[in-house]
Amino acid sequence: MNPSQTSTRPHEDLPLFIHWIEFLPWFFQTTANFPQRMRFSFTTRMDSLALDILEKIVESTYSHKKENLL
Repeated sequence: MNPSQTSTRPHEDLPLFIHWIEFLPWFFQTTANFPQRMRFSFTTRMDSLALDILEKIVESTYSHKKENLL
């Protein structure tokens, strides 16, 4: 890719990051609508895992040792 073709957005070349960021609002809205008896245990864990995945995507993007992260 020559310099004139470089992306103007920092995450434009990261399709996994983009798709995950677009998925998260739906996911959080869905877990917020779970029954209250599940909301504070099961959904908290699901939400935390979704954010952990986002963290791993970001780490793997900027790490030199990608195979160990994903």
